[in-house]
Amino acid sequence: MYRFWQIYIDKSLSEFGIWSGQYIFLICLYHGDWVSQDYISKWLNLDKGTTAKALKVLETQWFVKKKIDLVDKRIHRIFLTKKWKNFKDILHGILSDWSEVLSKWLNKQQESQAIDLLTKMSENAINYFNCKTLHNKKR
Repeated sequence: MYRFWQIYIDKSLSEFGIWSGQYIFLICLYHGDWVSQDYISKWLNLDKGTTAKALKVLETQWFVKKKIDLVDKRIHRIFLTKKWKNFKDILHGILSDWSEVLSKWLNKQQESQAIDLLTKMSENAINYFNCKTLHNKKR
């Protein structure tokens, strides 16, 4: 299912110069921009190099801008541009369409149950890695 999701998102976003590896950064920033690259890496559980590359693509496509923090010059603050504000409804539509594809033959109860189960499974994965990280730091 993940691979089909990537194919769908790549096909849907290709005309905007965005791929499956970059859209998640826009989603992250949608929840609150003007954050550091380091914060984004931690929030998405990705290495700093991957974050830097993805943000560079989004910057060349004019979806995000980088500014040096006024207090700490080592920190790059990332924020969404006006182009994003026009694009977010398009992205929301693309994501909604995929949800409809996945839930096509499900009734409302099954759809709700699937969302609940996937949410719990995601929380389990997050907790697993958070516990692993804490365990490794104690060593």
